[in-house]
Amino acid sequence: MVVIVLVLFGVIGRSYGRALTYPGSASWSVRTVDWLRENGGGSPINALEVWYYSRHAPPTHGNPAPGQLPPPPTTAQSLEVAQAGRAGLSPSPIPLVGPARPGEGRWVPGPDAGGYPASYTTWFRPDPMHPTLVAGVLWMDQRHVRFDLVAGTKEPGGGPWPGSAQVPAAQRSRTVAAFNAGFLAADSGGGFYEAGRSQGALRAGVASLVIDRSGAIRIGTWGQGLHRTADTYAVRQNLHLVVDHGAAVRGLVTNAQKRWGSRSSQLQYTWRSGIGVDGHGHVIIVAGDHFTLTTLADALVRAGATEAMQLDIHPEQVTTNLYDLGRLDPRKAPVKLLPNMVRPATRYLSPDQRDFITARLR
Repeated sequence: MVVIVLVLFGVIGRSYGRALTYPGSASWSVRTVDWLRENGGGSPINALEVWYYSRHAPPTHGNPAPGQLPPPPTTAQSLEVAQAGRAGLSPSPIPLVGPARPGEGRWVPGPDAGGYPASYTTWFRPDPMHPTLVAGVLWMDQRHVRFDLVAGTKEPGGGPWPGSAQVPAAQRSRTVAAFNAGFLAADSGGGFYEAGRSQGALRAGVASLVIDRSGAIRIGTWGQGLHRTADTYAVRQNLHLVVDHGAAVRGLVTNAQKRWGSRSSQLQYTWRSGIGVDGHGHVIIVAGDHFTLTTLADALVRAGATEAMQLDIHPEQVTTNLYDLGRLDPRKAPVKLLPNMVRPATRYLSPDQRDFITARLR
């Protein structure tokens, strides 16, 4: 019996040791949680997360803490946004809750693309019942920005995949942003496809981010207007749409049939991010802390998304890094979309365990 116990501990120890030393950026806590999920611990982990994050509701009064907020646009940046707006080349204003806080809803221009910005960022308060919440927004014009899906060292598995699990050094001077993709492959409810290879099946009915060979993104439901064609380069599926035809999808609060993750995950107050497209094909990223799934969907709608999907949740996973915000010296970039995002702005400049998406100038 003692021998059996020692053997079991040895096997478990080797497995856990491999998880802790596997190549790619990930904290000890993330590696441990992922290892537990991979070894039958998914249900208790989900239950613990629901218990913890459901008990941290944001306050119903007050204002966002200064550390949550990016700097407001400079006078020169505001003039640039106004000029682009007169040419019809800037985002629409975001409807705000009550009197605006300093910098709220004011767009900051990103890198230049032929005389006008290729992207913009801002923040706003998405929930009048919880006025301390902050939604960071990244808006990108697909005429000037192309996208790439980058496989991590561990996720989705099943490689080899193109790239080296990081933003390529040769592309960094033209990179606009890099942001997290979706849930772990085993929890996404769908598949991953890139450059002719698949990991898991692409499933009908699942929310899908599709990148064609020109680097353009479409978002929708697989099998309902989105299909694999000769022009399809990459597909990342994750759960189900949270915004459809310009409105939050019904059923987000109840999460029937676990369409948006494990039972009650939709009620957790935690970091969440989502991606959508507006009626003109512009790409919109929204992220924020202490968001429920409904908060995220409502924020995506207010930011202009007509079709949108959730990406990932929890502090260690939600990342949106900007590589040339407001003409920053590239040697000082990147910066975070929201200053209180947990992972460093340098995430994705070295190999990462999880897959992610990059946006770069065409």
